[in-house]
Amino acid sequence: QNAFLLHAYGEPLAIESGYYVAFNSTMHLNWRRQTRSTNNLLIDGQGQYAGLDKSLNLQATGRVEEAHFRDGIGYVRMDATEAYRVNIPYVNRCVREIYFVHAAYIVIVDAVDLDQPGEISWLMHTRNEMRLGRQRFRAAGEKAELLGEFVYCSSGDLTLTQHDQFTDVDPEEIAGLPAQWHLEARTRKAPGHRIVTLLVPMKKGEDRFVSHFIDDQDHGVHLYFTDQGQTTRISVAKAY
Repeated sequence: QNAFLLHAYGEPLAIESGYYVAFNSTMHLNWRRQTRSTNNLLIDGQGQYAGLDKSLNLQATGRVEEAHFRDGIGYVRMDATEAYRVNIPYVNRCVREIYFVHAAYIVIVDAVDLDQPGEISWLMHTRNEMRLGRQRFRAAGEKAELLGEFVYCSSGDLTLTQHDQFTDVDPEEIAGLPAQWHLEARTRKAPGHRIVTLLVPMKKGEDRFVSHFIDDQDHGVHLYFTDQGQTTRISVAKAY
């Protein structure tokens, strides 16, 4: 629930990671069924329920609360709170909003509220190793590239790391298969989190730039994104 995929210019950039090996293989049970294999969030290292209890699987649901296309902007808001509740009983809210702005760039707004302080891991997976910066990452393929930037995080700067391992998977199951790379951007501990991520896909070798600035008000944060002279405002309620 709430995961995304991103292809651009005929190439996958943000992928659903892992390989189909066999039903009930360690790749199937310990990776592909798990939230950590998708472009999604972990809460204190835990993902959505992915066990074999069918009644709990039915409870671990998500909802698309709103979806529309207006003035050149595609928008969807999705609530995955119940999908996390079995593993994280202290979760109150886990909502993701995605804005696809003028068919040019994507803004993802994640809102997580907890009954106790916790840390969030923002995950993304690619076929190639990424270049990591302070609050940025860049994924490159053969035809396309993706620039990502964490433009706002209510708990402060995130810590970015990546690896190319399939954790808890039998190495014999994936022998000879190409590596994939897994980004984790981890927040500090807080009872509430707001994370705003900018994704800019582009052709290979292109150096596209979407500028942005933040207007921090009493009850909300207003973010302004400008691309080719056109500015879009996205507002985010604060975490308390």
